[in-house]
Amino acid sequence: IRAIVADGKTKITGKGSPSATISINLKTTIKRAQDLATTTVDKDGKFELTIEQALDAQQLLITQSKNGLSSVSTEFTAVKGLDKLSDIGTVTTNSTKVTGKGSAGATISIKVNGTEIGTGQVDASGDFMATITKQVEGTKLTLTQQNTENESAPVETTVVKGIEKVTEINKLSSHSTKVTGKGVAGSTISVKNNGTEIGTATTSDSGEFEITIPKQAEGSKLAITQSKAGDESEA
Repeated sequence: IRAIVADGKTKITGKGSPSATISINLKTTIKRAQDLATTTVDKDGKFELTIEQALDAQQLLITQSKNGLSSVSTEFTAVKGLDKLSDIGTVTTNSTKVTGKGSAGATISIKVNGTEIGTGQVDASGDFMATITKQVEGTKLTLTQQNTENESAPVETTVVKGIEKVTEINKLSSHSTKVTGKGVAGSTISVKNNGTEIGTATTSDSGEFEITIPKQAEGSKLAITQSKAGDESEA
């Protein structure tokens, strides 16, 4: 028998005699009241039910009955399990990381159609960041957390369209000291050379930007991105 409390509910699973009726009650000092919950054991001898209450640390009495006979009650204590992940960050078509909150020490699993595409670990503060490959718009990601004993109920998030690349970049020469172009209004533009930022600016209300940069040698490759609300475009 397992009685796991998570997400404001208690999930109870176990084994019994096929087709027997399982009755679950709270252990109290008074005469037992109406059953808290009942279910039927399946043909394989297993049962499962969810009670819409968080019975954390409470003792349960679990009894099975069949053909007019009842078993001795089994006492079992409900234990705290893993709640669903929360505060999942927006995942866009540009995203290579998924962030959120979970239970410290738990392992994060991210799946698409049952195939795992990323994992991570929840830190001591309850935060996690898991690396994934970029996904197409509309893809549904399923996120769970697990420890050595339990796995949380899944949380779904859908990939949304990310911010586009900047456009209309001016022609640059070894004498150029400005980069101009167009992006999304209010985005932050970054110009980098070999990973080192050499200029930044914020786009105007019309999406235009102008960035002052030091002169660059002929053949230098500049990577220009825009970011807004935590999403960064391709370069």
